[in-house]
Amino acid sequence: MARQARNWHPGGYFHVLQRGVARRTLFTDDEERLRFLDFLESALGHDNHELLAWCLMGNHVHLAIRQGNVGLGDFIKRSFGRYAQWFNIRHRRVGHLYQERYKSIQIGTDAYLKELVRYIHLNPVKARIVPKPERYRWSSHSAYLGKTGPLSDVLNTTSVLGQYSGSTARARASFAKYVNSGMDKDELIDFDRGNAGSDNALVPDGSLATILTVGEHRVRKAIELDMDKSIQILCSHFSVDPEILGHPGKGQPTATIRNVLALLGRKSGAWSLQSVASRFERDYSSLSKGADRVAQRLETDESLQKVWKQLWD
Repeated sequence: MARQARNWHPGGYFHVLQRGVARRTLFTDDEERLRFLDFLESALGHDNHELLAWCLMGNHVHLAIRQGNVGLGDFIKRSFGRYAQWFNIRHRRVGHLYQERYKSIQIGTDAYLKELVRYIHLNPVKARIVPKPERYRWSSHSAYLGKTGPLSDVLNTTSVLGQYSGSTARARASFAKYVNSGMDKDELIDFDRGNAGSDNALVPDGSLATILTVGEHRVRKAIELDMDKSIQILCSHFSVDPEILGHPGKGQPTATIRNVLALLGRKSGAWSLQSVASRFERDYSSLSKGADRVAQRLETDESLQKVWKQLWD
């Protein structure tokens, strides 16, 4: 049977999972864990891939990756492949180290990305290795809390933390609270297999109702909302030509329109903030802060409330 083609989606989020063959231990000591992380860091220097989260378990590895300008295959060879060669030489063994090919599950929205990073960081807790995620050295959780550690210099935490607040301190506190809230919950998302009739994607569909637990309204909006239609509504309301939304400058109301789109995506999960940033060639962090400002304006700005009601109700 022919192998299923890998997803190639530059800028897309992916959950990469690799297991040891026959559940074999991949790391026998800290030297091996550090060597694997060295290979991983070196591989990130190619093809513009970004690391958003990681966790080394005894017999498997979890990564959250934003894909660069090529597929993930070469990245896997430069990291997992080099480690397997080094491991075999060190232990004077031959044969496969990993169970089949790596899995790469595409993550469709920011809402899934937040869940994925929490899932990755809670792996050692769910396995009862440590009582709290911050007690585990071999994951990116401590880096998200602002502490230095392995790969902290190359880890991109902005894509996740930016969804909570434009303030780094508040974002870290909210993130820690969100991760801890999942410690006693059963995982509803099959991050290892995907959904929507596919085994290599997690995208918005009817199953979102079992994934997003913030209410039926948000679930419905995540499925219904369309960015192009939202842009039309906003541009009509503010009397703005859609063609100028990507032009340089921070003037009103074009900046307001972009910030509303960022907030709309954040609240609904219908699209990622990164997709807004890419479409209008804007900085991710600035858009995240803009979404915070729009959320505050909605409390008092009647004109903004009117168009938000049109979009959100």
